Amino acid sequence: MTTKRNPKGEGSVYQRKSDGKWCASVTLPSGRRRVVYADDEKAARKALRALLAKVESGRPVSIGRTPKLGDYLNRWLDVRIAGEVEAGHLDESTADSYRQMIEGHILPTFLAKVKITELTTDDIRAWQRERLKTETTRSTPENPKTYSPRTVGMAHAVLRRALNDAVSDGS
Repeated sequence: MTTKRNPKGEGSVYQRKSDGKWCASVTLPSGRRRVVYADDEKAARKALRALLAKVESGRPVSIGRTPKLGDYLNRWLDVRIAGEVEAGHLDESTADSYRQMIEGHILPTFLAKVKITELTTDDIRAWQRERLKTETTRSTPENPKTYSPRTVGMAHAVLRRALNDAVSDGS
């Protein structure tokens, strides 16, 4: 008796003997496997279709826990940017500027709490609008000041650099 196999790239659904859980498994373009678990076969097949749709649309599929943007940016500063400074590819003042932009304009906002794979352009646009309305530390009740479009644009440029690095690193 032979078992029917799905064609290559279509994933599989099976039940684990150890605990009876249903598993949906897909091989990602990177060659790694992503497995999700369900209590019944119907839910596992639904999860399989969702995983395959993500893969086919080109959206990133996380392996395990996906970091939040704030966690990724802190790691990016401490590892990638610090490494570039040590190697002489980036000036210390530029790294300080990146840190200042991230700590002052991204980490204190809602954007830092968004999972990196769920980040959308709408999230970034909302963050930009919010920053343009936010009062600066130099603002006083007599003279209220908000962040300038240039400042928000520079923070956005740093964010774009970090996200481009995430894509090139496969994070």
